[in-house]
Amino acid sequence: MSKPRNILDQLDASIRAIETHRGAQQEKVEATRQQIDACWEAVLTAAAELRPRVTGHAHLRYFTIARDRLSITVSFHASGKGGRGELLLMSREHPEGKYPATQAVWVREASAEDRRITDLDEAVECLVRFCARNLARG
Repeated sequence: MSKPRNILDQLDASIRAIETHRGAQQEKVEATRQQIDACWEAVLTAAAELRPRVTGHAHLRYFTIARDRLSITVSFHASGKGGRGELLLMSREHPEGKYPATQAVWVREASAEDRRITDLDEAVECLVRFCARNLARG
């Protein structure tokens, strides 16, 4: 008779372990989401501060923050005739909707692989350096 109870105890212990693991995973996912949301808010704040400074510069084509606040696009004219311009797209979600479960700030530049950034300082620095590099060219 002790075997059924032992099996039921094992079942209950396994269920508790699974539930505990799921809870821990959910907490981890939520903490990551909150970290990336804070990172994205910092990028949006930086973009709002940078835009007035670069607006009107001869090299700037456009600097937009989407109304839904999910993307920032900055484009500069080419430095010479026939050259290609520079384009930076930063977004809270992947630009093509890929990897919906991946929490990151996505960065897309022409002729480069998409990259994801999870560090607040690195994300803001990416935007600042892109603008500085294009504003400083001759």
